[in-house]
Amino acid sequence: PTLILTLLLLLLPRFLASSSAENPARHSSSRRSEAAAAAAGATTRWSCFGINALPPLALAAPPSSTGRPTSSSYDHARSVRLNHGHSAAVPLYRSLLLREGSNPINNDEEDLSAATRIAAAIGSPSRHDAACRPVVGPRPNDGGEGDDKEQEEQQQQHDDINDDGAEKMIQKLRTVLQQSGYDRINVANLFGVATENMNSYPWGPTYLTPVGAGSDRQPPPLSFGTEYADDSGDGGCGGEGEHGDAGTMINTSLSCLVTMFLLGFIVKRSTLEQHLFGGNSTINLLESLGLAFPCEIDPSYIVPYVHLFPMDVPVLSNNEDDTMESIVLVTDLHPAALSRTTVGTNEDGAVMYIGPDSLALVQHLPLKVELKKSHNRIEGGRCILDLCTGSGIQAISTLAALGRVDPNACAVCVDVNERATRFVTFNAMLNGLGDRVQVIKGDLITCRSLPMRGEDDCATTQGEDLVGLLRRTAILAQNQDVSSTATTGPCPFDIILANPPFIPVPPRKADAKADGGMRRSIDLRYGLFSSGGADGEVCLRGILRMVPQLLRPSGGFVGIVSEFMNPSEDLCRKMEQWWSSEVCARGVLFTNEHALPASIYAARRADNEDEYNLWNDHLNEIRISSVSPGLLFLRTEADCPTSCREIHIHHSLVPKTEGGSIWTPHNTLSIHHTKEHWMRA
Repeated sequence: PTLILTLLLLLLPRFLASSSAENPARHSSSRRSEAAAAAAGATTRWSCFGINALPPLALAAPPSSTGRPTSSSYDHARSVRLNHGHSAAVPLYRSLLLREGSNPINNDEEDLSAATRIAAAIGSPSRHDAACRPVVGPRPNDGGEGDDKEQEEQQQQHDDINDDGAEKMIQKLRTVLQQSGYDRINVANLFGVATENMNSYPWGPTYLTPVGAGSDRQPPPLSFGTEYADDSGDGGCGGEGEHGDAGTMINTSLSCLVTMFLLGFIVKRSTLEQHLFGGNSTINLLESLGLAFPCEIDPSYIVPYVHLFPMDVPVLSNNEDDTMESIVLVTDLHPAALSRTTVGTNEDGAVMYIGPDSLALVQHLPLKVELKKSHNRIEGGRCILDLCTGSGIQAISTLAALGRVDPNACAVCVDVNERATRFVTFNAMLNGLGDRVQVIKGDLITCRSLPMRGEDDCATTQGEDLVGLLRRTAILAQNQDVSSTATTGPCPFDIILANPPFIPVPPRKADAKADGGMRRSIDLRYGLFSSGGADGEVCLRGILRMVPQLLRPSGGFVGIVSEFMNPSEDLCRKMEQWWSSEVCARGVLFTNEHALPASIYAARRADNEDEYNLWNDHLNEIRISSVSPGLLFLRTEADCPTSCREIHIHHSLVPKTEGGSIWTPHNTLSIHHTKEHWMRA
């Protein structure tokens, strides 16, 4: 028996290993765990703020409590909200905020996440509708307490305002942000993130993760990370404190804004009245702009409904001494806080937060190279087209970068999501670019324009050819005669940028109950800004088919950031076929040296073992074996040899470094690689 037992112990590991290799799905749970671990790597997180690759922050963690709702309770509420809608989940989230069924939690263990308060508010859909839509007067009661007569009276007290009035209100917000020092460097200083070199998050606070519903993370003290710390009061953003000199006011105002609009916590109204620049008038301004509202359950708290993301953009100059300019972009909350990808009474798609893909195109964009190549060919202001614009980050950051060398540059932004077009207009005004940015609602897959909600059905722009509309809009923006050049003149856009949705989401089946609603749940979780169709390439195909009709035929530049399926020279040939034009162009596809195997990619996208199996099967079915984040750069050329193809794209692997992947915000080595390679190309 001893000999037999010894042999079994020796052979069992080999048997398990071979069994796992022969039947991967059989051990999908363990493989999923291994894949997730591989994806996470050696990244560490600050316990309170989710800060990546930094030492732990010395903040007091809340004591554990047996009376606090469990994570499974929040998971159930999240599932209900995702699959059955906001209203169905409101009672669940409210019950999680209450103890013994009636009294709000009001101690050190209180859930102070905006996520829970938003999910527990009956009026949250109408509050989401109000985001970036300035109004005069108090907002109407949006679903909370109050009778119909009261709501009608409130509705009569506020009206939408014209563009001039909206811009004045938005500029007041800009002043508050500037007075508070709400920029990339000051935010980094709050958290002790080094700013003296380009390896330390040089573009924005991507090291921060907003708090989700039910999190035990607590807001930081009001004076955290600052030499102006106040010793006379408790100073916490959850309570009241005293401030002394102007330095303290700047830091406490900044701390309040960061706590709300980056970390996603609610803050006491009394704290904001005392420490936020402008006090009560700024609180009212935030509500009038649809950015923050009194808590429906406890109005003594103010709840943020959006993110305000500060980032730096290098401003190009005619010498080598480029400077950085700070911009701020409003987006919807991170999915970790929203728990869904649609918001509002009409279930509009949420406007994408500023993620690593958004920043990657800004960081890697070879603007200086393109300016040198096109300097003698372009007169007047350049025209930029931003497709799948979202918050408008690509257009606005590019205009900011060109501010000195091309102050007359303009941009046209396109998105299928009407909510996104509203956010772009707001962000353009917030950054002083309101008169240089135009927005269009359009579908890149059908290549048709779409009506704005509430427009007259006979409006001429509804359902027309998107290419023609874009040409006319660009020509008008450049103050040219539309009638003579709209269809026969040169293509109007000098730079076309895009961050299309790219996730290959498993499609729904006719019988939704066949898989227990799992496909529907996945589809709901990946909204307009995420889903690239079953193969992840639906929007990418539409873009490459359309841009040759819009891009300047000589010296025009295209920059696209996306995840690329099966990155290889074969993919380059496939994309060349999508380029439906005789316009000559040369391009480079940049992807990671080591693409993610489909099994690891499935693990990243799945919430549980069953979903992992579904993702894995779907990727195998459509023959996706690997996926890589990447960038596609193209340049049109008028003088290419006639013997060459109309377009040629070659594949460049970005070497793996300690800095991370091609999209890692502080990976300056990958940025250097893409720009140097593109310059040689």
